Amino acid sequence: MSKKLILIYTLAIFTLLLTACNTDEASDAVEEKRVPITVVTVEENDLNETFLSLGRVEAKTSVTVETGGIGTVQTVSVKAGDEVKKNEVLFTLDLEDIQANYTITESQLRTIRDNLKRQVTNMEEQVRQNQLLYDNQAISKNVLNQSIESLEQLKNQYSDAVINYNTRVSNLREDLESRKVKSPIDGRVAAVYIEKNQSVQNINAIEIINDDEVIAITDVTASQINQLVIDGPVIIHPDGNRTSECIGNIVRFNEIPKDSRGLYEVEVLICNEDGNLRTGEYIEAYYIVDQRRALLVPKSATKSVGDESVVYVIEENSAIERIVKLGITQDNSVEILDGLEAGEVIALRGSKYLKDGDKTKIIE
Repeated sequence: MSKKLILIYTLAIFTLLLTACNTDEASDAVEEKRVPITVVTVEENDLNETFLSLGRVEAKTSVTVETGGIGTVQTVSVKAGDEVKKNEVLFTLDLEDIQANYTITESQLRTIRDNLKRQVTNMEEQVRQNQLLYDNQAISKNVLNQSIESLEQLKNQYSDAVINYNTRVSNLREDLESRKVKSPIDGRVAAVYIEKNQSVQNINAIEIINDDEVIAITDVTASQINQLVIDGPVIIHPDGNRTSECIGNIVRFNEIPKDSRGLYEVEVLICNEDGNLRTGEYIEAYYIVDQRRALLVPKSATKSVGDESVVYVIEENSAIERIVKLGITQDNSVEILDGLEAGEVIALRGSKYLKDGDKTKIIE
């Protein structure tokens, strides 16, 4: 083979190789023009239209226990934070003098009562004997009647003694029990204001709260209060913690503003059996003023183009710019009022880099 033919053959092979490389590079360039995206399907979901108000938590039931009469604190059985049951002893005042008075008086009244009881029994026997004697004409009718009258007098005295014993002993027992001061409710000790050996007279001793149910108190504006109704639902986040949520209901709101700022006070009742809410802490209250079904899409799927909001509908791996009308925002989603239908697929991640007509590559 001549050198000329060898050269022509070599050039032909080089040209073929170069063409093949250029074709692969062009194919790769086309592939690189596809924008990688993730997608989401447009769906109808529950939507809560809300407004936010900040507030504080108070126990629905709170009782301040007083010391009662004059005395010295003998024992204090609880401390702040303790759980207590109704009728559980919280503290005692000195008992020695009252106990001694009770013992002496009860003994005296019991002796009088029991002596009269024995006298009644003896007189009943005397009347029976007199009746037999009278029947046998051994005594006169007058003697018999006198014994009957004496029996009736003793019975009345005994009856009075029983009443006196029961009344005075009951009062003494109440006085004695009043020195053992008990909790009027089931609940938790919020504060203790007394200490052992302290001399007291009608002062606040212990505060008990029951926070199985709590009240959230918030302030709202005039325009907001016009949207509220009694028993309306409220979403509560304790201390602004969005990961913790409970539901309350409106139980009261003022019809007139409470101060010069024109704010209205609203009370929300919340079940708190799990103890997530504590008296005194602050909360975020989202008042639900409307609940409906709506088309919701992630906020990150929307994009501002001039004065319009747009999303990119994905059809056959192509991005179609669609102008949409947005409604209210709920968490990380936004309501679509117009421009989309349920079941359509739109770009999510990567949508900010799209423009109308771009080719896309859907990634997981």
